[in-house]
Amino acid sequence: MAIDFTEEPYYGKLDMYVTRSKYKSRMDRFHTFATISVVGKDEKERLTLYSLPMLDTKEAIVKKLLKDEDISLDD
Repeated sequence: MAIDFTEEPYYGKLDMYVTRSKYKSRMDRFHTFATISVVGKDEKERLTLYSLPMLDTKEAIVKKLLKDEDISLDD
């Protein structure tokens, strides 16, 4: 299992899916995407993708990704 957050520079107007971050390549506005990739011995690869709303925390998005993939960290 791998969880990744990717920021793509955004040059338009602010909306609920535009996040702000440290300056990278003279930009501080991004569309941020969270992905979870699950590969198992007896299953095909699964990939889930979410666009991060401005007010959601990374922790909340990870919980949502894990819930949607029916993965428990309690095991």
